[in-house]
Amino acid sequence: MVPTVFTQFLQKFQARPEVMVFFHMRPLSVPSVPIVERYIVSRTIMDNVFRLTIRHGYVDDIVTSDLALIIYEQLRNYTIRDGHRSSPNLTSVLPSPSTTPSSSDEIEREEVTAVASKLEYLQKAYKDQVVYIVGKEQMRIKKGTGLLKRVVLEVFLWIRENTRSKIASMNIPVDQLVEVGFIKEV
Repeated sequence: MVPTVFTQFLQKFQARPEVMVFFHMRPLSVPSVPIVERYIVSRTIMDNVFRLTIRHGYVDDIVTSDLALIIYEQLRNYTIRDGHRSSPNLTSVLPSPSTTPSSSDEIEREEVTAVASKLEYLQKAYKDQVVYIVGKEQMRIKKGTGLLKRVVLEVFLWIRENTRSKIASMNIPVDQLVEVGFIKEV
């Protein structure tokens, strides 16, 4: 699943970073979520595009100054685990009756090399540049909307705009932040 804001971004700029992470915060109705249960990483259908969901409680501090490092470490751990899933014993591939010991060693080396290559690519992307692209949806009321419906929608949109947490409260360095928005008529 690719967010609508990203689709809009690609349509306008036709550009794509080397590695992308769709970062989702999923609040739970508990005070805190243990670190081992907090991060869920998955791969999308696009190369080098990941989805990271952070499950958090209402007292957990998620957006911190080391957020990029946390995301990088979670992607790194996922890449290593994913490599182990494709070959459960990366360090000791057992030869099957149809393979000779030398071919199993070769398969093992290729798998280790593939994982190492992915990790190197991820490290390079992290060191080169980290940019946070934050999506913002702005709603407008369609022309021809009835007076009562228009008033109710105006109140809703005003409350929505003035009670949502602002990007400034996320403490993301300004030189690493891009806000991408689109307008939707309701």
